[in-house]
Order: sequence, then C-alpha cells, then structure tokens
Amino acid sequence: MEKFSEATQITFSGNSYSQPSCQYLAEAIEKYANAGLSTIDISNIFTTRNKAKLPPALSLLIDAICTKMVENLSVADNAFGPNGAPRL
Repeated sequence: MEKFSEATQITFSGNSYSQPSCQYLAEAIEKYANAGLSTIDISNIFTTRNKAKLPPALSLLIDAICTKMVENLSVADNAFGPNGAPRL
C-alpha cells in the first residue's frame, strides 16, 4: 500500500466489485490516498451486480472519494439506474 499513497490516478474500471470489495477499496482510499490524488476511474464496475446491492457498495466508494480532493471521477458504463443514481 505504500505506492498507493503516491498515486495521482486510480483506475478500478473493467472489474465487477462486491460490497465487501468496495468496503476494502473505500478504506484504502481513505487511509492511503494522499492529497495528490486527482483522478479516480470507477467506470464499468457494477454492470453484472444485483441492482439491490448496488446502492450500499456505491455509497462506500462515494463516501471515501468525497474525503479527497478528486478533480475527475469517471462513473461511465455502470448500470446505476434509479437504484444507484441518487447516491451520485
């Protein structure tokens, strides 16, 4: 995780993450990401997930991201729909 603290850009896209995985990623973002983190790409990470499970997982990530001064956030190609959109 030492290298994570030096990151200016993080890309999680192209994988499908469960709620426990999002919890782990959120904790890593909050704990290790520094002020230099400017871009996070979470595009295409919920496309195969159950829509009922999406809001809690998305909330974990968004809450962690909101603790940083991120300038660019990509959420493209996710199946948020009406369940996940309010969290954004």
